[in-house]
Amino acid sequence: TYIPFCLCLIYRIPGVFMIMFSWILTFYALWQLIHLHEVVPGKRFDRYFELGKHVLGPKKGFWLVMPQQLTVQVASAIVYTVTGGKSLKKVFDTVVPSMTDIRQTYYILFFVCLQLLLSQTPNFNKLKSVSSLAALMSVWYV
Repeated sequence: TYIPFCLCLIYRIPGVFMIMFSWILTFYALWQLIHLHEVVPGKRFDRYFELGKHVLGPKKGFWLVMPQQLTVQVASAIVYTVTGGKSLKKVFDTVVPSMTDIRQTYYILFFVCLQLLLSQTPNFNKLKSVSSLAALMSVWYV
């Protein structure tokens, strides 16, 4: 069936609206965090649990903020690790098509080992080659 062009645009308007709304909401939350950064003159709240302690008290603030922050950090680490393993598998499948029978779990484990190896560097200046490679890969991404 043929769908007119203007009808296709009408179907996309709610999605575009939701993307813009989420961007505005994110920008507003960032603006609030920036203003809460120095809400007390002379004292900076550099960490979320410091801000939670100031707002909710010393005990309640810490125990309400830290589990949420830990959950976000663990979940993002898992997502990045699985994504890195999937990307490695995709690269190897593209470069060496004969190795397609290797399970994705092994690529994820290899990526974890690579992360552990890179985390042993004494400072970030030693990772210039890795950062350059990442920049090239992001520019050449198709």
